[in-house]
Amino acid sequence: MNEHAAVKLLLKPIYLDDAPATGLNAAFALPPDADDCIAYFWRIWDARLTDAAAQLEASITDPRFPERLERALIRHRPRLLRKGSCERPNVILTALLETIKPFGSRRAGRPGHSNEFFAQLYADVQFLKQKSKSIRNICSRLSTMKGYKERYGRFNASALRKTYQEAVKLKDSNWQFRVFLSGPEVLMAASQIDPAAAAIERHALRT
Repeated sequence: MNEHAAVKLLLKPIYLDDAPATGLNAAFALPPDADDCIAYFWRIWDARLTDAAAQLEASITDPRFPERLERALIRHRPRLLRKGSCERPNVILTALLETIKPFGSRRAGRPGHSNEFFAQLYADVQFLKQKSKSIRNICSRLSTMKGYKERYGRFNASALRKTYQEAVKLKDSNWQFRVFLSGPEVLMAASQIDPAAAAIERHALRT
């Protein structure tokens, strides 16, 4: 049994850049859409679970296999136990979701720089809104607030407000940005994730 190899295999990055277009998208040489990426993710997941089972000398159909795999993942990454809001989070799915790399991660240089800034600003504003401040008020103070000055000091209030509005439009119209902002779970129909809370967790300074 090779537990280390099973965990290492399971936690290899999954690049959305590698998702192939299928169906009409492939026929018309169009880029992959959200359905293509979801299908790609599940194919990778199934293959990795099967390979991990082989490394653990187990069968993927064995009802004890998920528990064995969870224990192995937790031993190598204990913080997985603290993820999720339920009493017993789905450690395997959480670990796999963390391996997903957003679009642009295969490119040279700093990937997704503009998306990163949009996501940070959106998340910071959403976090500060919890303190009952208006968006206008938040944007007028971000460039001078302690902890935020380094991130936003070069922008004035008007520029930050306009950029925040652009981030909201991106969130509503661009599924690739939604994945970058809140994680791939936002694409799953059965997901109960709060996109704003997930964005705060992934991108906000929270100071």
